Amino acid sequence: MTNFNKEKTTEYLLKFCYNCEDACTCDTEEKCRECWAQQGLLEGQEQDETQYYLDQVHA
Repeated sequence: MTNFNKEKTTEYLLKFCYNCEDACTCDTEEKCRECWAQQGLLEGQEQDETQYYLDQVHA
């Protein structure tokens, strides 16, 4: 798994989970981290530039 900055957990929850339809299934921090990693949302992961900007618009 990607190195995870614990100080950013709240920021990630607000940014990635607030509008997520499946947020109710992530009842632990570990499940949230797994979800973010699967979606390529954690910092430090290589991501397509176009997809990055689309994610920023729709976040």
